Amino acid sequence: DYSPTEGHHPDSTMSMERVQGYSGNKTRNNLHYLDDNGECMLYTVGKILVQFDAKEDIQNFYSEASGNLTSLAVNEAQSICAISHSNFIIVVDLRSMTTLSILRDHDAEIISLDFDDAGKFLVSVADDGCHDRIIVHDWKSGNVIA
Repeated sequence: DYSPTEGHHPDSTMSMERVQGYSGNKTRNNLHYLDDNGECMLYTVGKILVQFDAKEDIQNFYSEASGNLTSLAVNEAQSICAISHSNFIIVVDLRSMTTLSILRDHDAEIISLDFDDAGKFLVSVADDGCHDRIIVHDWKSGNVIA
């Protein structure tokens, strides 16, 4: 226990236990159900990706993004997702909540993401205010396909 009068310092390690709320402002497609029962969902709150199992009342987090997340896509197998922050994309393993790939091919803010049915390719759309730019990525290799 922390007591400033005794000269003790608080434990310097902290871990996130729970995220309260939802952020839908300036984001697109940032809430996905991960099951047919509506008990497991994936959503963003600021720069945090939250995986919430309502039945078990458990949250898992990805908090490696450096700024507010603007878009979210989940592959069909619901094993990976892509999140965007500003002009780059982070592909996340949903089982371990770890980074699989970082894609930095856009020059403007990414406004939309989606995986192909097989989950091999990821399409992204960025908007510089005048033009939209669409890129198809092989997210594992980091190569731009189109």
